[in-house]
Amino acid sequence: YNTVKEMKLKYKILWFEDNLQWYNSMMPTIREFLDEKGFELKCDRESDGQKLEKMLENNYDLILMDYNLAGIKGDALIERIRNHEFYTEIVFYAQNGEAVVRNIMKTKAADGIYCSGRAMGEFDEKVIKVINTTIKKVEDLNNMRGLVMAEVSDLDQKMVNIIKIYHDSLDETGKIEFMK
Repeated sequence: YNTVKEMKLKYKILWFEDNLQWYNSMMPTIREFLDEKGFELKCDRESDGQKLEKMLENNYDLILMDYNLAGIKGDALIERIRNHEFYTEIVFYAQNGEAVVRNIMKTKAADGIYCSGRAMGEFDEKVIKVINTTIKKVEDLNNMRGLVMAEVSDLDQKMVNIIKIYHDSLDETGKIEFMK
């Protein structure tokens, strides 16, 4: 028999983080959450903004941005991202806590920024809430597709029934002509 491999939607994250150990400690929680929701995580990690323009050619679902990066501050990268008219949601976080990054962003007038501290529990909870918000849009679209496909299937069956009734009403010559 045929086996159908479960197809998962991809969820793409661009993560600006220069602390590889911390990144690796947080990744399993995010990956597991997305896996439970039926998504495959693709995450690109950057330690600075050197390849920013190249990275923005990809269609990311979420950007995670540390405030203190090697050689650059996260708020400066956010400005560059928004200057490229790239409006993906961003979770902006710092070791000093949510209040610090929130105060920094008040002066920037940037949209679509969620602020968080770096503490485990606080950060992953905020990221999961934002991911949940972004995937609801996809889930709604998939539900709509499902409804449309169900209706198309019903119409297909009605058409088959109509054709069968018509075919059965024909004499043998008509059935032969019908099949040509």
